[in-house]
Amino acid sequence: MALKEGDFCSVTFTAKVKETGAVFDTTDEKIAKAEHVHQAQTGPRTICLGEGFLLAGLDKRLIGKDVGKHTIDVPAPEAFGMKNAKLIRLFPTNKLVQQNVMPEPGLVVNVDNHIGMIRTVSGGRTTIDFNHPLAGKDIVYDIEVVSVVTDAAVKLRCLVDHYLGSAIKAEVTDDKATVTLPKELPKRLADELAKKLGERTGVTVSFAADASAKKDGEHEHAHEGHDHHEGHDHKGHDHAHAEKPAAKETKKEAPESKKKQGKEDMTIPAPEE
Repeated sequence: MALKEGDFCSVTFTAKVKETGAVFDTTDEKIAKAEHVHQAQTGPRTICLGEGFLLAGLDKRLIGKDVGKHTIDVPAPEAFGMKNAKLIRLFPTNKLVQQNVMPEPGLVVNVDNHIGMIRTVSGGRTTIDFNHPLAGKDIVYDIEVVSVVTDAAVKLRCLVDHYLGSAIKAEVTDDKATVTLPKELPKRLADELAKKLGERTGVTVSFAADASAKKDGEHEHAHEGHDHHEGHDHKGHDHAHAEKPAAKETKKEAPESKKKQGKEDMTIPAPEE
């Protein structure tokens, strides 16, 4: 049976940079270990075609394919995009040093929540590339469509994980489904999402608020309010607090820069040029 948009299927794959053959993503645990590709989860994945589970260029090329193994080329514009010269910026090296960053090629940094990689350090200037590490690269996927998924409960779980997260409860009984959330969604959003989930799964979907979570939240709020006001006079006082330091962000580097993995990802504010 040829796959079409909206179909659910179980897939395994290994993704490589076409030019070098370097693996950057895989569902195969052995390949992940051999290629030093960090994966939180390996094994077959359930996807829905047309819902953004895969690169757009791969997604559309799976349409029309049958169950079985396929090798699919995805050109750079339909993979991670082409390099954008505007995303390659120069920074004064001394400004970075003032932020306790010792610039060197290959170092991944966070500048105002934008992840970039230092490309060059020369003449008092540091070049940081904010393009995706795989921008401009043609990609090849060795992918196997293991099976077509028809079970409504599996379909719903797949979409709920994708849109709302794996911690959200979802149950299917006959032709009806209930998705339990920590708090109610705005009605318009709930209606639109229920319609989308229903169209994809073939069951009638409704949302419910988790009563136990609501009670716990009300109790905690009341407790915090009591502690906050008791014994304190707030009149005439300004209130300020120190923000917690931002957690250091990490980003998978492009295959050609794997030798530089292990260098620390530094978080810095954008220096004035």
